[in-house]
Amino acid sequence: METETGMPLERYGILMMLGQAEDGMMRPSELADSLPITRSGTTRLVDRLEHDGLVERRSCDTDRRGNLVALTAEGERIFRKAGRVHLRGIDEHVGSHLTGAR
Repeated sequence: METETGMPLERYGILMMLGQAEDGMMRPSELADSLPITRSGTTRLVDRLEHDGLVERRSCDTDRRGNLVALTAEGERIFRKAGRVHLRGIDEHVGSHLTGAR
């Protein structure tokens, strides 16, 4: 993934979670709970993605104290591009080893 797209798999993981979220947004704590890294590590990762213009922080309409993380248009574009590479990798490294035998 990183060789072909320049994006480490952990960064793609956040884009994928946001891309699959019901409303396209998640609280940072929800992201952190879904990742195998610390909350502070998740914050730093989101900071880098925000700096790169792939995600943005938005205030939560139902809880003004909270923030949400959402994909930007560029983040959506990169997510789709990297997704094709990710799916191809799964097929090559996993799918190609599966058989139809039960």
